[in-house]
Amino acid sequence: MTTALPAPLTERYRPHTLSGLVGQREAVARLRQFAESWGFPGHPPRLRAALLEGVPGTGKTAAAYALAEELGWGVVELGASDVRNHLTLEGVAGRASLSNGFSETGEYLDASKGRRTLILLDDADSMSSQGSPASSRRAAPSISWPDFLRGRYRSVEALNQAWGLVEGSSPPPYPSFPALPATGPRGNLAKRKEVLSDLEDWRNTARATDYSDRGGLATLAALVRESHQPILLTALDGRKLSRANPAFRTGVVRIRFLPLHDEAVRSHLNRVAASEHLRVSDEVVRLIARQVRGDLRAALTDLEVAAALPPQVPPEEVLGWRDVEGNLYDATSLFLGEPRFFRAVEVMERTSTSPDELLPWIEENLAAFAGSPEGVARGFQRLAQAQVLLGRAQRQRIWSQWGFASELMTGGVSVAIHSPHPSSLTRPRVEFPRFLGQMGSSRNRRGVRAALLGKVASSGHLSSRKAAEDVLPYLERVFTLPSPGAGAAGLTQGHRVQVGLARELRLGAPELALLLRVEEDHPSVQLLLREAEGSARAGDSRPPTPESGGPKGRRRQRTLF
Repeated sequence: MTTALPAPLTERYRPHTLSGLVGQREAVARLRQFAESWGFPGHPPRLRAALLEGVPGTGKTAAAYALAEELGWGVVELGASDVRNHLTLEGVAGRASLSNGFSETGEYLDASKGRRTLILLDDADSMSSQGSPASSRRAAPSISWPDFLRGRYRSVEALNQAWGLVEGSSPPPYPSFPALPATGPRGNLAKRKEVLSDLEDWRNTARATDYSDRGGLATLAALVRESHQPILLTALDGRKLSRANPAFRTGVVRIRFLPLHDEAVRSHLNRVAASEHLRVSDEVVRLIARQVRGDLRAALTDLEVAAALPPQVPPEEVLGWRDVEGNLYDATSLFLGEPRFFRAVEVMERTSTSPDELLPWIEENLAAFAGSPEGVARGFQRLAQAQVLLGRAQRQRIWSQWGFASELMTGGVSVAIHSPHPSSLTRPRVEFPRFLGQMGSSRNRRGVRAALLGKVASSGHLSSRKAAEDVLPYLERVFTLPSPGAGAAGLTQGHRVQVGLARELRLGAPELALLLRVEEDHPSVQLLLREAEGSARAGDSRPPTPESGGPKGRRRQRTLF
């Protein structure tokens, strides 16, 4: 009889309650608040999903299962290895998002009594935002048309014989394979039965495209808005989800899981080693805690490997070093939280981003990390110098200035903002740059404004700049909703002008909503759309008159207004 192998340390020491999570006090507190918002029977809370962000090994998935186990909730999980397209999400997560559910043991969970089914989607930022395979273009063949025919017929003579190409035929026989068109047969040759058979086989050599997650993000965004069960999403970088759909910006609770400090990792490894009676030295534990850079799961795996090594094998030769790329949240916390100088090479290794992308993060969080008002002034002075170097590099193409700018905005700022006597306060939370957030949230509005200016410019024979400077302010004034004190005649006349402009410019719901400063589903927008469409039909159905530009009358020039 074979003996079952023990489970890995990462499974045996997975926390069963949120209080057992290592070093994530703030994240645990916010996760508890999210769970408490689901504790009341009746309607779900306004924010029905939480987005757990952080580098691997910080406890995001472990926190989700610990929360479910602590509260007695069921769990429905879709991981990165599962197919997560719109059909799967609607079939699995969609059914689980109904008002009631079942636990893993088959027990009925009554939502009216506060018992829920937790929907967990791991690595949600790796899902695709594109549509179904039917809406996509067919992939190109993996090899060119001449190379495919060379592999099939071996010689150009065999090819000419198979296709019936002889001297005097149209087209004439090919002298060599390179003489064939690279994109397939052309003209009458493409209609021959033998050529069509080869063409179909060539097109079938297209590389297979992975559509396993197609349409999943759109369905997930709908679940975030409409689910009757709590949803937890884990992501390495939540910005990908925020850019994909606005529901992930305003419809979720964003909870940040920070990398653990080396001391917290070392303390946990010592407890595990003592509990498991593992023979590892304190030097090995320190080495593991230092090289994993806050990844507790990797630290437990390395501890298990080091404990199994023979005494004569140095652990350094087996464990090696981990190549960990941090994100901008963790990198900003490191650069501003430690008063030391960072080299440009180290900055690039930790962030894998350009200095101009890092600068808004330093600018947004500099004041929060500074120890005094004088430190804020010194920090912004160093940041201004870095921005001068960035501008010089971009204008004059002197890219060596980027390295100096990286060192100034990280090491120079961190040394400048900290006082000689640092306080014992905890490190503040890194915030996403407000400027980037405003630009991202206004992207859709700016696109609608550009479309509106294009219609105005085309109809009035103007440039887009002229339309924005002269016509758009007039339109915004005309489409301003009337005040309650205005008379009925004024309301009727103003509404008539709005309907005429909507008809002439062929404005859609987004453009009308922008001019009226309301949402697209506002009754005013729908009323204008209906009346503009109705007046256009009535105008088309009326017989032409000389005044309106009939065949026998003078044709009036069509103007914008």
